[in-house]
Amino acid sequence: MVVAVVAFFENAEAGTYQFTGPAVSPHIGPVVALPQWIRGKEVSFDNDRDAMTGLPTPGQINPWDGSGGLANGRLLQLTTNSSSLSGFEIDALAVHVDTLTPELLADNAHLLFSIDDRAHTSSGSVISVPLTGPLTTNGGLTIGGAAEISVEKAGNFAAIATTGLWASAAQVSNSLEPRDLDGLDLFGNEPFTAADPAGMGDTNKFSIDSESLADTALGAFAVWDFHQLTGITSGYLSHAAMTSAVRGLMDIPTLGGPDDEAFNLDALMVYEALGSPSTHTFTGNDFIIFSIQQIVNPDGGFWATGSELFVLDGLGNIDYLTHGGHVWDKQFAEKFLQLQVGNEFVQLDLNALEAVAAPEPATVVLTGLGIVGVITFARRSFARRRR
Repeated sequence: MVVAVVAFFENAEAGTYQFTGPAVSPHIGPVVALPQWIRGKEVSFDNDRDAMTGLPTPGQINPWDGSGGLANGRLLQLTTNSSSLSGFEIDALAVHVDTLTPELLADNAHLLFSIDDRAHTSSGSVISVPLTGPLTTNGGLTIGGAAEISVEKAGNFAAIATTGLWASAAQVSNSLEPRDLDGLDLFGNEPFTAADPAGMGDTNKFSIDSESLADTALGAFAVWDFHQLTGITSGYLSHAAMTSAVRGLMDIPTLGGPDDEAFNLDALMVYEALGSPSTHTFTGNDFIIFSIQQIVNPDGGFWATGSELFVLDGLGNIDYLTHGGHVWDKQFAEKFLQLQVGNEFVQLDLNALEAVAAPEPATVVLTGLGIVGVITFARRSFARRRR
């Protein structure tokens, strides 16, 4: 039996990250764990931000405690043995084995997501999306704003497309002004502990903005791999492979340019079958769950809404994610994920992605400042749907 005790602070000093200790681990069930219960939470913001100053800091990852405390974690450098790329911006975060990824595929874990603070209307104009919610979409869904994290409950435990707010902007940071949240990773090392004394976290997979325009010496990659022991980065999934898979599934024509610059991976979860941080290739039974940024059809509407969620394996097979009792495809996005802003209807664009579940219900006891929990869970194998 493993017992974990966690203390968290509702009235923490503004901006101060409060160590919460080893939190409870996930258990499949209908309850959605609160942000304060989840260990090792990391985010990145639009333009990547320093937690203390709020200034843009390319490559900065921020641990957050769920009660408003924010810190500076790892500063990613896009550097290989031979070259580097400066001034890049993180666009998605993941780890080599994202917790609950197989459970998410089985519709047993709850889906977390954020939305972009700028999105297009069907006519192609760009509209600013509110940073804080709650927001009600045209399909009647309740979600958070662009600085917040929304949740869709697992379809095996709730009605179809049951959504709501999971973490408010103030829970992510009560010191910085609300900012577009574009990268999310959970269940990592709790920063500033014996397991992670430098507070660096465990994120080792990431995507960058404008990925097809990366330095030619590095190559164009949709997902990068950070080697934690060496500090070197290498390409994990090529931009061309991602683009080819998505185009084939959605029947998107060639849009111009050698790498189709319109395609850009925007939200990410990773599951490596071998489960080792020393594995740096995307092959075989490995798979990722991801979204891409919106691609506007100049003739009206969208080639891709930015809210489709894809599952791609290491053999090149791709399909849409089924979660919340529905398929996360273009039809769902256009029906349920549009938002009226003034007199315009904007198509929302997903920006970050993760999974969460409940604490073990039989052994969790909540007190004023703590939780005691016991947990075991088994991973389910990934059964790929073929179209």
